[in-house]
Amino acid sequence: MAFEERLRELLPSLYRPEPGDQTLLAQLLASQGASLDAASEHVQHVLRAHWADSADKATFDAHYLLARAERGLLPANVREAKDMREILAYPYVDDLARLAAVLGLPPFTEPSDAREVVEEYRTRIDDVLDAYRLGLTTRAALIKLCEAALPEDMSLPIWQRRWPFVVEEPVAVRRNSVQVQVPEALEGALVAPLFRVQLSDAWSAPSVELEGTTPETDLVAATEQPGLERLCAGAVPAGVGIFYRGALAAGELLRLSPARRRFVAVADELRASPIETRALADTDLARRGPFTAVPDAPAGELRHAVRASDCTLWFVLAAGSGDSLLRFDGSTFQTVATGAPAGPYHALCVLPDAVLLGAEQGLFRCALYPAEAQPLELTAVPTVSTAVRDIVAADSSMVLCATADGLFELSSDLTVARHTFPGVPLTAAATDSVRTIAATQTALLLRDAERWFVYSGAGLSENLADFEVLDPSQAATAQSPLPDITRLAFGRDGEIWLATEHGLARYYVARVADALRTTRLEAYPDLILGAVLGLESDPRGLLRVFGADGLFETDGQTISQYDFDAAAVHALGELARSYPDEVTERDRGHFRFDRAQERWQRFENTRVGFLAVDLPRRSLTGASVSCCIEVPSVRAELGTRADGEFAASADVPHEQLVQRIKPDETRIVDGGMPAIPEPLPGCEYRYLQLEPEGMTVPAGRPWWSREGRLFVTPADAAPWPGHFRDAANSFKVDGVFEDAVFSYPPSASLRLSYPQAPAIGVRVRLQLRAANQAIEPAIGERVMSLLARAVAAGVPLELSLEKPVPEGDSV
Repeated sequence: MAFEERLRELLPSLYRPEPGDQTLLAQLLASQGASLDAASEHVQHVLRAHWADSADKATFDAHYLLARAERGLLPANVREAKDMREILAYPYVDDLARLAAVLGLPPFTEPSDAREVVEEYRTRIDDVLDAYRLGLTTRAALIKLCEAALPEDMSLPIWQRRWPFVVEEPVAVRRNSVQVQVPEALEGALVAPLFRVQLSDAWSAPSVELEGTTPETDLVAATEQPGLERLCAGAVPAGVGIFYRGALAAGELLRLSPARRRFVAVADELRASPIETRALADTDLARRGPFTAVPDAPAGELRHAVRASDCTLWFVLAAGSGDSLLRFDGSTFQTVATGAPAGPYHALCVLPDAVLLGAEQGLFRCALYPAEAQPLELTAVPTVSTAVRDIVAADSSMVLCATADGLFELSSDLTVARHTFPGVPLTAAATDSVRTIAATQTALLLRDAERWFVYSGAGLSENLADFEVLDPSQAATAQSPLPDITRLAFGRDGEIWLATEHGLARYYVARVADALRTTRLEAYPDLILGAVLGLESDPRGLLRVFGADGLFETDGQTISQYDFDAAAVHALGELARSYPDEVTERDRGHFRFDRAQERWQRFENTRVGFLAVDLPRRSLTGASVSCCIEVPSVRAELGTRADGEFAASADVPHEQLVQRIKPDETRIVDGGMPAIPEPLPGCEYRYLQLEPEGMTVPAGRPWWSREGRLFVTPADAAPWPGHFRDAANSFKVDGVFEDAVFSYPPSASLRLSYPQAPAIGVRVRLQLRAANQAIEPAIGERVMSLLARAVAAGVPLELSLEKPVPEGDSV
């Protein structure tokens, strides 16, 4: 009610002017009422300017309201998506900045194309306050601070506004660089073939720099076909090495750097991401592509991709003639036909010396390193002769098989260590070394502390258990409110991921308030509607989900989808949120699956309970992805050293690199796609050179080739690794043999750089919002300025900015 009306109501009825009167009293009341109305409006502006949730808000701002009136528009309706987008894009920040000065949070004005609007600024303040509520130095708080620092595009649908990023922890941030030298050798930094170095604190594969030498005397040899091998004495394989098929001139350097590469089967076509080069470094090609067809790939649907210890890829090919097992070494596909069962084939798993195949006829083993001149062959594992639906390598000494006759736990020699649920058909299994999960056709089962439980989904009350104790003899009749499960996986934070015939789901602990948490089952029928065929974990903590609706990727917080047509990644929002329309978000809530109606249901409230979900689909309708695997690769460059740093001059094609495998110390075979071998417990690295063609093996034994192959009669015990010469030679090896030496002269300078195993470390990886739009340095400065509030002293922090593919560069 206007103040004029309120003043009129205060007068006695006999003196009260009638509406429309133009008497002096009526004009006085109108004048005073208008003044009071204006004062009230100004008071409201003053009061709202003192509250962070209303300061500078467009719906209260006189400038905005007047601008709409001049355009002939009514006041904005926050329930209209068009008006709400206009409100969110309102640019003027004034009073809110004065309030946020208490927190030391001025509005961002650089870069100019990412200048903050008022609602983005308000969201940033909320995110920073949330970070303090979450403990500031926790992973959840770091995520909030990153969200606060990164610009949002308020004109986009709400699920696409956030800048994509990943927080990795713990992660190796600090690196160690080692210039390998031979102790007490006259040649100093030069190393000879067979020389070993141990990287006891290495976290992942090292970067390698090999520098060529000048053979001026017999004491130094040419740097021909050099390489680095990871040696694990007594293991299978004993050695995995990468070599350069070429020679290095004096002062010329070869640098090998770890990289990644991804293979994806899309609509019955195998595609691969490009090989990384120096121009494409840090562009994350394995994630962003583009993915191009692999030459000579067989026709049909490829499934269940795995990488073996010899650096080859193995697939199950489903074609019209039946299933088959394929081996791919990077250039050639080979079908394993000898001993192959009729099929169908359901699962693959790798062991150090073999590939395991789960088929309808049972479990089969294919040795990776058969005897020379012998073909690859599948042999039946006699301990498991029933249909095998899933295989999981629990650790180096245990294999899980989900079969039509229950769960088999096999020892390293593939004998049965435990058989659980005999007679019960299982569809999937997984383990995180503490807990084991398995799925029947109707239920999800969990083993924890040697007790079995079944998921019941009793409700939202913390007084009711989600998992009930299960008598193993009752597993066949156990029921869970879930669809048929095809694959299972554990997430980095202990959540359970479910790949089902009706999309993706996860069981996890959700934060529903500042100090309140609850367990939930979340499903995503607005993202993935069809069958999920696989779940693949990433070393960076990401989970890839693929199936009938395409390829998705999640870090547990947000989820994105890869668009193969546009070679771009599309953000789909936060996992824990649902989006009824472009400007509204709500808590995703708790789900269950109604098997009778074959629909997901969500808990609405205690009055109506669970209702069918009706959310608009946000994901793209793309081609089906039947398998996806990301594998180690290598970036190889030639160059020189300038001012102590490597200066690249040319890329080395992968055709000039070769992977060599030693099944044991007396034998060498060619491996698959080149990659720097990752460290293993107790392993060593050693510098080698490829054996020359037509090599003559001397009669004197024992003898090692310069590639590290041992020639010794079977009756001899393996001596100290090396070949000894007479005392006249000047080389010494730490005084072990006094005047005895290795037989090969030094031939290269070797430098290794590797990430140190972290006690603690954090890496924030900023990803591109658009495929060809670089990340401004000012954006990185924003992130670092806020993260500095949370990272404690002594905790290493690294900010990684993804780079776009340079225009004109061939990929």
